[in-house]
Amino acid sequence: MKGFLIGTLVVCSSIFVQAQTHFKINATYANSTLVLDSLYDNTYAINTLRFYLSDIVLIDTNDSLIYTHPKRHVLVDLKHPTSQEVYVHDSLFDSKANLRLHFGIGIDSTTNSKGAMAGDLDPINGMYWTWQSGYINVKIEGTKQLEGKSEEFQFHLGGFTAPYNTYRTITRPYSSILDIKMDQFFEQMTWERLYIMRPGEEAVDLIKEFCTSIHSSL
Repeated sequence: MKGFLIGTLVVCSSIFVQAQTHFKINATYANSTLVLDSLYDNTYAINTLRFYLSDIVLIDTNDSLIYTHPKRHVLVDLKHPTSQEVYVHDSLFDSKANLRLHFGIGIDSTTNSKGAMAGDLDPINGMYWTWQSGYINVKIEGTKQLEGKSEEFQFHLGGFTAPYNTYRTITRPYSSILDIKMDQFFEQMTWERLYIMRPGEEAVDLIKEFCTSIHSSL
């Protein structure tokens, strides 16, 4: 009986794995996979890149819902490569050719209003301020070379109330890879401050620039 149960579990597990595919969130710099703590353009080195994906769905060309990811909020952290892979059930759709991926960057205001939560939303992950300010949607930390000196930068981008709500939604063609082009992000930056640690106009602008740096790798 024990052998039968183990065999059944193995078979079921194999079926479950085969019924899934995944897309990967791949941070890049100058079209190469970004390596944490590496110096780019003799200027930037990123040691932390962490952000939330929320309400991930697949839609077709008519905006009809094809698939909803069972996990509402996914914390992506480049220090943990497995967090960059988001699994979807391949058996739920016949072709990915014309599908689009729709998701949020950050945590929506309704969830924020509930205070600290568990799982990927646990404050132990270092992505929560206070009940007043809520969750950090995107955290980017590293160093920048300025006039021969290395200066730290910290961008903790969040805020869930008007006029500084930083939650954004994105729709991209479905692809097995989503590239976050960090060189584009830095090129777009209009703020010269090295520390942005609270909700405000600066955080809103940088979230917009972060979102426009996300591309489907088709």
